[in-house]
Amino acid sequence: MYRSKTKKNISAGFSAYKNVIVWGTGSSGQTAYSLLGDRIDCFVDSYYSEDKLLGKDVHKPDYLRGLGSETIVIIASIAFREIQTWISASAPRVAITTLNDVLTERMPRNSELERLRVDMLVYYNKGWFNSWVTQPQLSVNITYRICRALASVNSLWRRALLIPARIWHTLNCAFFSIEMPITVEAGAGLQFVHYGGIVIHDNAKLGEFCRIYQNVTIGSDRRGRVPELGNHVTMWAGSIAIGGCKLGDYTQVGANSVCTGEIDVSDVSLAGTPARPVGARKPAVKRKTKLSK
Repeated sequence: MYRSKTKKNISAGFSAYKNVIVWGTGSSGQTAYSLLGDRIDCFVDSYYSEDKLLGKDVHKPDYLRGLGSETIVIIASIAFREIQTWISASAPRVAITTLNDVLTERMPRNSELERLRVDMLVYYNKGWFNSWVTQPQLSVNITYRICRALASVNSLWRRALLIPARIWHTLNCAFFSIEMPITVEAGAGLQFVHYGGIVIHDNAKLGEFCRIYQNVTIGSDRRGRVPELGNHVTMWAGSIAIGGCKLGDYTQVGANSVCTGEIDVSDVSLAGTPARPVGARKPAVKRKTKLSK
């Protein structure tokens, strides 16, 4: 029932556009389809080898070149910054948004339970049963958000519920090998892409739509300084962030890279030990879209 209401709410935001196209055929693209359904006209992807996906045509990026302002492209890919830049240069009349922006613009996320709803939609893939079977680590998000919601309310009965909830969360974290203290401040859309060997410091701060892969460590240095992650930050497998480093919006930390307290960057890819920018990206041209309120 909730997803049906969310789907209707999100679809209404695209009433100003004749064509709605999703760029991306992976799990994020299929999540976009699950939310918009027949409102989506087709998919675009550079590498998808089939002609159809979920009954919709799949085109190469050049398909967008002849389209105008009546078209909006929803980017459902981890490479959304590069895709934004390509569209701005090759199909400048087409409106652009991202799946994450769609969720943040159309869904409240002021409380922990509201953030949990966004988390669950980020994990959603081909139905809830399939989502649970293929991504059971979602249960860590659930217990983490519930514990924080209970801890934030000064009520005797809620405080009493916090004790079994914390025990449940501790066992959950131990089972999936994801150390996620309830004191961590995490924005909506947090996703543990794979589980195992993940350690996050008690005082860490994570922005919205952070993606954490396996064997990631976010910890303190000898002075007790703790990293801060902005929005849309991706920590690839085996990456480490320690100390007072600040990883701003759209930063990606490469596999097995180590970020130390001297780093203060945004919108770059980091790699190496110690991690350094491997290529500054030209910021995408931002164009306003006409999403209905």
